[in-house]
Amino acid sequence: MIKSQLRVLKSQYEELQQVIAAVDQTVEPRAVTRFLNQAGLDLAKSMQELAPEDGYVLAAVANTEELQRELQNEVIEGRVYRIRESDSQIALTQSQLDKAATVLTQQHSTGAISPEELNTYKRHLMWAHLMLPTLSYVAQGHQAISRSEYLPAKAFYQKAKVAVNNSNHPDPRRAQMVTELTEIIERQRRSLSKEIMVETNFNPPPLVESDNTVDDQTEGTQSSSKSASNKKKKESVSKKAP
Repeated sequence: MIKSQLRVLKSQYEELQQVIAAVDQTVEPRAVTRFLNQAGLDLAKSMQELAPEDGYVLAAVANTEELQRELQNEVIEGRVYRIRESDSQIALTQSQLDKAATVLTQQHSTGAISPEELNTYKRHLMWAHLMLPTLSYVAQGHQAISRSEYLPAKAFYQKAKVAVNNSNHPDPRRAQMVTELTEIIERQRRSLSKEIMVETNFNPPPLVESDNTVDDQTEGTQSSSKSASNKKKKESVSKKAP
């Protein structure tokens, strides 16, 4: 009976650790992570009551307590990273955020957190949920810029803008983000403000006066090349026609 209970608690603990890791990497305020980690510590201590000498359990308690101390540090830069390389990676991280919201709701039902705290924590999770695809699109746009592929870059920036526009999240940075994305699309700026996007590793170089002229020429060349290619295809089809 004890082994069965311990196995269930271990499974819950390990699943929660994955959720905690995802939340700490994507949610800016660490209050959410601290609360989830406290839930993990409660699970670890429940395991300790069943198996006080179990090495796995002792390590779980020690690691969770150490993490709780570390989570007092609210550092964002170098910790928060919401760029993902594929839709599947975005979906996986979003599913972990959804699980975090479920844990918070369960804790609220037991009186562990107030309705106000629950709403605040869920807003932070929702913002991270939105930023995962949005900032990934922005990063893809930046990478296209680095390859001088201005039309694909513009398409990625527009996808990011649509994602933000379609959201009704109350964070005031959402409106600022729409404005800045518009400026990026119109080549009035190169990257988002750091308070919105702390992930700067893909940022293009700062905008200089000559960039717009070069970008316009390159975009025009890309458009002309595409038109010429389409024209050749049409001519080829015409020649083949009886």
